This record gives sequence, C-alpha cells and structure tokens, in this order.
Amino acid sequence: VAKLLDAARNADADAPTAIPAVLKDPKAPAFYRSALALAYGKALAGRKVYEEALEALSLVKAEEAVDPAAFFFHKAVCEHALMIKDGADKSIDRLLVDVGDSPERYRMVAALMHFDMLTWQEKDLGWIARKMSNIQRRLDLKRGGKDTQKQQKEVLVRLDEMIKELENKAKQPPPPPGGGG
Repeated sequence: VAKLLDAARNADADAPTAIPAVLKDPKAPAFYRSALALAYGKALAGRKVYEEALEALSLVKAEEAVDPAAFFFHKAVCEHALMIKDGADKSIDRLLVDVGDSPERYRMVAALMHFDMLTWQEKDLGWIARKMSNIQRRLDLKRGGKDTQKQQKEVLVRLDEMIKELENKAKQPPPPPGGGG
C-alpha cells in the first residue's frame, strides 16, 4: 500500500493509465478497498491525474467512505476539471448538504467551483479555455493520444465556427441611421 500511494503521489513518475487491480479485488475486504481507493484517488487528484482519480473514487460507495468530506470534495474537483458539470454539482451538493463536519476549506472551494460552473455556457470562449487547459494538462501528463487529439479537434472546430459567425456578422449591412425599425 505504501509503495502504491508513494507512486501515486510521485510527481516525477509517469502518471498511471489504469488503476491498480487491488482496488477492484473482490477477495479484499470492502473497507480496505474503499479506504485504499479513496487514498489513491486523493493522491492522483493532487497530481491532476483526474481520469484515473475519478475512476478510483467511483469504486468507493459514499456511505462507506472513511472520510465522506474528502470523498465528495476530490470527486467534485475531478468532475469540475473534466467539465462533468452534472456530476460536480451532485458531488458539491452532497458535500455541502450531507457532510455537516466537512472542513471549511473544502466547503469554500466547493462553493467557488459551484459559482464558477454557474457561468459555464456551452461552447463559448470559457468552454474553449477550459478545454485548452485540460488539453495542456493531458500533454503535461504525456497523454497526447486519441482522446487529447479529439479534444484538440473539438476546440479547432469551435474556433472555426466562431470565426465564421463573426465574419458573417461583419458582412451584414449596418442598420439604417435614425433607427427606422
């Protein structure tokens, strides 16, 4: 366990591309698997390895989490970073409503994530910036594969659409002076 968690926390090591089999081992006690999956997910979230962190956290049942506040907080962080708005909203709600003794820092960051998501609009410049930030994070983790290329293509397509919209808008004649209609 110590080696597993040390590797998950080691910023100099390559980010894992799959979660360890021990987290899914049905022969291991449920409490052990749940506690280990939470610790592993927290460690990966701290390194911004959100995909595998979320996968590890998905193995934890909220009712069985040794630290429900940490579970909901780190799950929300991963979902927010990956632009899974509905999931992040649910995790934030559970953290703020269901976990009365959650640390103030978790509550404040969760509230900030919630208010940030209120401003999200589908495929606006903020969406492009979030996608590009996620692409950069993936490239930093040496994940330049098909998923990253797909996200890059989505950004390029949306930028092309926005440029065309602006060009079409510029081609339209200006309204007549005097406000006639």
